[in-house]
Amino acid sequence: MALSIGISSGKGCWKTCLIEDGRVLDASSFEDAKSTFTHIEQLCAWYPEPIIALASHLATPFCQLSTLSENASQLFSAFPHSADEERDGFPQFLSALSSISLTSYGLPDIKHLFSVPVHRKLYRNPMGDASLLCSVATLLYRMRLRDAPWPQMRFYFLSIDGSTRNIAVVEDGRIIDGIGKDARLLQPAVQGLPEDAETLAQAFWESLSQDLAGLMAIHHLEDIVLRDDSAHAGHNNSAEAALEHLGHLHQIYLFPDDEPATHGFEVAFGAALLAQGLHYPGLAAEVVERLLSPRTLAQQFYHDDER
Repeated sequence: MALSIGISSGKGCWKTCLIEDGRVLDASSFEDAKSTFTHIEQLCAWYPEPIIALASHLATPFCQLSTLSENASQLFSAFPHSADEERDGFPQFLSALSSISLTSYGLPDIKHLFSVPVHRKLYRNPMGDASLLCSVATLLYRMRLRDAPWPQMRFYFLSIDGSTRNIAVVEDGRIIDGIGKDARLLQPAVQGLPEDAETLAQAFWESLSQDLAGLMAIHHLEDIVLRDDSAHAGHNNSAEAALEHLGHLHQIYLFPDDEPATHGFEVAFGAALLAQGLHYPGLAAEVVERLLSPRTLAQQFYHDDER
């Protein structure tokens, strides 16, 4: 059986998705790392030997989960703005998870993809974390299920969840550029500037418009695929607000939401797809070939001579 588990973590919300040959067998959400691990442990007892892939907020290359676990403390020290609920229990979670599965992986952020030219990595930081990669994987998989050819997969993928927004540039099914921003980490250039909700929202949309305009000047693509990750209806920075602010300027398509089994689990599902495609042939393997080149897969978090 081609069984795989995808895990997404961050902002106090953990999600898991178990799939078999692209079919969802289980999709669950949790508030913390401990309850997430308990559920995964149960899944591994019911469905032996699944392949596991984790999409975290940590900016790391593709690596074995055991390697990620060994260096967890160093990684978290590099992210002083990470919320406490995201850090609590995470190193222990990594260690426990890597111990129950020998085929478990930490998925890379956009900056560690070899499909992104090196010169862009010099001036863009951050470029989007692994959750952006997994969301794109889910979209590409659904497009291939509808027989869309790779050369037609040319668009900007925009993900908004209220406080953060990420843009990936997809060309022929490969990610070649990206911009990731977290509005919670924005600091006023001048002390004493107002930080009320209306002013922050204006800054959010204007900076997004500026980033889109810059990407369009470089890549000359027209279509935008928009995914709303906002957990609360009516959020000021939601997909509905994005259509209001950007719809008159750009051709925007909403992320396909016709798969009830994966609604709200697109990141975890994408992680499970990538895990499946790493070991089994089929459409998931095609997506892996496009998004995770052999050079990306060959990366290690630390080179052997640096250990």
